Amino acid sequence: MVSLIVPSLRNAFFAATADALQAALAQAGVQLLLGHNEYDPAREEALVRASLAWSPAALVLTGLEHSRAPGRWRSRAAPR
Repeated sequence: MVSLIVPSLRNAFFAATADALQAALAQAGVQLLLGHNEYDPAREEALVRASLAWSPAALVLTGLEHSRAPGRWRSRAAPR
């Protein structure tokens, strides 16, 4: 399973990104977990925490601005 967090599903770019990633993952037999944060940093943090609870193979954050918390989680979630 791969988790994708986008700022908005109403934005055609992010919707197309989700569609393309889902199609590519499906060919490999991998499921996509999708969340959208509505450009809210606190919601993004909650979605990242929830996604990591599922132990995804990858976590994809899209958009230009992110809360600082995902960087801290990246260092804790990375294989050692």
